[in-house]
Amino acid sequence: MNHSIIFSPRGKRWQRGMGAHRIASFLRLQDWDVEVIDYVIFWELEQLKELVKSRVNSSTVFFGFSTFFNVWSGTMNEFTKWLKEEYPHIPIVIGGQSVLLTDAENIDYWVDSYGENAIIALTRKLIGTDTSPITYDENYSDKKVIRGLTAYPSAPLSSYYIEFEKRDFMRSTEMPTIEISRGCKFACEYCNFPILGVKGDQSSSQDSFRRQIEHAYDNWGIKNWMIADETFNDRTDKIRKFADVVEKLSFKPWFSAFIRGDLLVSQRNQWDELIRMQVLGHSMGIETFNQESGKIIGKGMDPDRIKEGLIEFEKYTDIHAPRRYRANINLICGLPKETESSWNDTIDWLNKHWIRQSASAWILEISDFNNDLTNMSKFTRNLKKHGLRSIGAQEANGQVLTRDENGNLQFKSTVQYAGGVGTTREKICIWAHDNMDWYQAGNLVRKFYSNDGFIGRSGNNPILTDRLFDFYNTTEYEDIWDKDMRDVNDTAPVFLNIIRDYIDNKINWRS
Repeated sequence: MNHSIIFSPRGKRWQRGMGAHRIASFLRLQDWDVEVIDYVIFWELEQLKELVKSRVNSSTVFFGFSTFFNVWSGTMNEFTKWLKEEYPHIPIVIGGQSVLLTDAENIDYWVDSYGENAIIALTRKLIGTDTSPITYDENYSDKKVIRGLTAYPSAPLSSYYIEFEKRDFMRSTEMPTIEISRGCKFACEYCNFPILGVKGDQSSSQDSFRRQIEHAYDNWGIKNWMIADETFNDRTDKIRKFADVVEKLSFKPWFSAFIRGDLLVSQRNQWDELIRMQVLGHSMGIETFNQESGKIIGKGMDPDRIKEGLIEFEKYTDIHAPRRYRANINLICGLPKETESSWNDTIDWLNKHWIRQSASAWILEISDFNNDLTNMSKFTRNLKKHGLRSIGAQEANGQVLTRDENGNLQFKSTVQYAGGVGTTREKICIWAHDNMDWYQAGNLVRKFYSNDGFIGRSGNNPILTDRLFDFYNTTEYEDIWDKDMRDVNDTAPVFLNIIRDYIDNKINWRS
């Protein structure tokens, strides 16, 4: 049986990267033995060496690394250097969205974007069962780059099933990610997601969804999930399809998801379906309540209608799902036509009607054109069309590694409050338009997070609720409904213990 080890670096002690587990599950269907090593950023180099020495055998075909938000560190490069020296015959493969921005060294193959079919083609080449040439991106002469999105498409697939193993040492208080479909029905102008304008329902089967949810609950007691789909409520029939499954489960799960707010308001038939499915953590990209700005990015519904609908839905959940609903409104400051006055009007409304819920604000992020990115938004490709002009560029290498006063590792964004869809740019454009520029938007966002800004739960996005389950040691959402993520330090003892226990269990694991 072919063997591989896939390492998953993430910058949060309570959160695993699902990409590694997805590729591992996919390869196991091809009769591979693949072990995932989570939280590797927080391992000591000697611990990683010890583990690898205990795992490598004559059937080991490759070492894999799965990145997200390009989390990397100097220790990772020391580790890959050691792997090349110790096992020169075993290639190293790295994959992920915009993986080419990852500051990784000693890599043999780079797989950009969704990688299931790309990794099958590559592994068949490595083990000699397929002699046909691999399709590499010819723009790179210094590295072997496989563009999974175009050369080996993996969307749609019939299933995105992930099955965890005993050696993964899952916790009941985790909130893993589940993928139901890939791509988005819409094609918003500012969006950097790689698959847009999807036609028809391409979601996975009810059985695949049920098996993943039940397997995790039956083996580890996991009840809470984050749905990865770019816009989960794009189709009411899709929600109903999976609500039918959830309603028949022997337990009551809780899901967070990316929800489009204008659809939630305009399609009230979704309300009961979302409650039946327990999709009650809503991260909503409202982006702006300036209607002119909204029309430019394909979100031009009357702002007053959206506001009224969101308040109505909140009241509806108070009746039909008490202490189960948490929503975050995501705002982008600086969209064309947005003014300081319209932005302040938005904050005033939030402070009157949204203080029970959460809101986040970001400066409009436009990536400086770079072929290393998986995808470029229409804003990036055509600034002039939208009345934008570039007045400079700023380094924005995703997240950087720091240490707190106790020496504990932490990850910090290199550009505070820069965001929107994707925050891992090598460079971001410093922009201006007739009503605002990057610097003015930055001041408004900083004010948003100050004592003079939004007075509700700023930044308490339900897709980040995962840390609260671990911190308060519960699987019941009602127990953390009124908790604030700003009260939780990522170097709290509970999170340090999660990593310590996981490393001990992994190193001592014997099949």
